[in-house]
Amino acid sequence: MPKKRMRETELAAELIPWLRDQHYEIYPEFSHGAGSIDILAIREPISWAIEVKTTFSLNVLEQATKNLTLYRSVFVPYSNSRGRKIYEIAKLVYKVGVIEYNNRTYNIHERVKPPLMREHYRYYKKMIANLTDLHKVYAIAGSKNTDRLTPYRMTMMDVKRFIRANPGCTISDIQKHLGKRHYSSNQSFKQSVSVALESWESDWCIVQKDQFPYTYFTKNKKRIK
Repeated sequence: MPKKRMRETELAAELIPWLRDQHYEIYPEFSHGAGSIDILAIREPISWAIEVKTTFSLNVLEQATKNLTLYRSVFVPYSNSRGRKIYEIAKLVYKVGVIEYNNRTYNIHERVKPPLMREHYRYYKKMIANLTDLHKVYAIAGSKNTDRLTPYRMTMMDVKRFIRANPGCTISDIQKHLGKRHYSSNQSFKQSVSVALESWESDWCIVQKDQFPYTYFTKNKKRIK
C-alpha cells in the first residue's frame, strides 16, 4: 500500500538533518528581495537555497532561479517515472540541482548537483550580512503563510523592545536609537514606523495623541492619567 503523500513541512524535516550532517547552518523560510527561500543552507563560503516541493514541475525550477545564492536546488519526492531529460533541463537550462527523497527507503539522493553561480557572489555577501541566530528558529521550513522573519518584523521587534523600556518615547527617540534600518532614510523610518505602530501594531502599541509629538507605550506600560 503506497504511503500517504507528505506535506512540505514533513519533507523539509527529512532534508534538514541531511544538510546538518554536512555541517550546514540552516535558516528556514528566509525572506529576501525576490521572495523567500524554503531552506537557506550556509557553510562558508557556500550558500545553498533549496525549494521544498511535494511535486516536481518546471514552475518549481523557475521559482528556484529567483534565489540569487551560489547554489540552487529543489527537493522533491522520488518518482521512477521522471525521465533523464528533465534533469538535464534542470541543470543546463535553469541552473538548478535536484535532490530526491524516497519515502519507501527513507533515502535522500542528490540526482543533479547544482552549478556554481559565481555571478551571485556579491548578492550572497549582502544576504548573509542580514542573517541572525533568530532566523534559525523563527519559522518552520515548508510551512504555508508562515510569519517569516522579514526586515520589517525584525525592526518591529526592536521597536517594541525600545518602547517597552522607554514608555512615553517619541518616534524621533525610536529612530535615533535604531537608525534607519531597512528604510531609505531616517525620515522614511519615522513616517513608515509611525503609520505601522498606529495601524498594524495596535495589538501591542498605544499611541498617545494628547500632545505633539505623539508618545508611545506598550499596552502593559500605558501612562495612567
